[in-house]
Amino acid sequence: MALGMPRLSLVTFCMFGIYCAGASEEPCYGNVGDREVYAPFGDWTLLNCTHNCTLADWESRLPKRNRTKGPGWVSVEVEVGKDDDWRASDISCTVLSGGEAVDNYVTVIPYEIPRLVTLDMEDMLEEGKSYIITCTVHGVAPIQNLRVTMLRGKELIYNKTFKDDSRVGNITEAVTYQITAERSDNMEDFSCQATLALGTVIGNDPIRSSNVMVRTFGLPQAPYFNSNQWIKIGTEDPLICAVLDAFPPDNVTLTMLFNNTRLSVNKTKMADGTVEGSATIPPEYLLSINTYQARCKAELLGLSIEDSVDIHIYESAEINLTLSNTEVLLGETIRVFCVLTNEHPDQYSVVIGLNGEDVCEDPKWDCNVTVKRTSPVANVTCKAFHKRNQGITYVTQQSVPVIGNNVWAFLCIVAFVFTGLLAMILVGTAALYLCRRKRKRDSYIVTQRRALRTPQCRTDSITS
Repeated sequence: MALGMPRLSLVTFCMFGIYCAGASEEPCYGNVGDREVYAPFGDWTLLNCTHNCTLADWESRLPKRNRTKGPGWVSVEVEVGKDDDWRASDISCTVLSGGEAVDNYVTVIPYEIPRLVTLDMEDMLEEGKSYIITCTVHGVAPIQNLRVTMLRGKELIYNKTFKDDSRVGNITEAVTYQITAERSDNMEDFSCQATLALGTVIGNDPIRSSNVMVRTFGLPQAPYFNSNQWIKIGTEDPLICAVLDAFPPDNVTLTMLFNNTRLSVNKTKMADGTVEGSATIPPEYLLSINTYQARCKAELLGLSIEDSVDIHIYESAEINLTLSNTEVLLGETIRVFCVLTNEHPDQYSVVIGLNGEDVCEDPKWDCNVTVKRTSPVANVTCKAFHKRNQGITYVTQQSVPVIGNNVWAFLCIVAFVFTGLLAMILVGTAALYLCRRKRKRDSYIVTQRRALRTPQCRTDSITS
């Protein structure tokens, strides 16, 4: 304080002297140029004031050095950021105009270009999942002039400014943004940059982070079995498991198990991107009736999803169809024997039919079938349906000639011919009768007409 008081008195005395000396001068003007000056923090900044006055000088709370004057100008250097002071400072170029002291202010604002910009994000992105991108600007001032931009390749995806921020000083700022990973993000470079908009070349040059190249992957659907779930004993039918829309398909791994036995899988990538795996069922599982579980597991870059199905090993039906007749009359009954001779006949239901119509279902021993329709043959069938899967069907058929069918056909033809002849006779007789009647009537009419046209002669007796 002892050092500060003489200095303040000296400034007051000098300004008083300027005021007194210029009391009678004409009005004049001072010009400091830009009203805001951005200065690097911790450095000395040169300020210049031009004027047309006889007296002019710089006044500031900041330390000054190298005060220099010349015709119509006065300059000074001020120290910015003394004692870690980040506040903006108003500095005045004071001139004596018309006997009054006039202040021409310039605001000196300390700034700090970010020393580092970093981008933090995962580089392996699961399609459809949300992720946070963090862009950190290390050491920047003033925060109000900062602009942070996030980029996907060359595409701007987010932008943030801090015009309304009230913080002062050197600040490290982290900006976050949430994205939802898409397949198109694969192999794209993500980055961010910080721009300190100071109106200078230095401030407008963005500070960039390093690029983060990302890879995307997706396993949106569970695998599914694209093979028969019902396999006949003794047949080789491969298990096929498919994965749709996986990305990238080359990275898909398929694991297949049958009754917890791991199978050897041949993987194929289709043109549409589908990944298909095929495996052979071990032969020992195909020797008898049973139901096993098959599992297919798809893995992709840490993702895992699976599906399972039941595989049924079934026995084919062997049908023995026997008929009591080798030929049959119309209206006669045939005794039908339908027997399943396979090892497990209880797996099937049996239906006996005649000419496409079901007659007996699950007969205990036999079935009586009556031939009612007039057709050359009677077609007798025995169908065996698997009780758990009616899509599995076996059919045996025998045809029996219908003898009575020819006699009935002959009788029908005779009846038709007889009816035709009788009709012809009746029609001919009626026509002959009508013709004769008409001729008789015409003859009578002619006779009557002739009688009317002939004159009658009267003979009188003469008596002598």
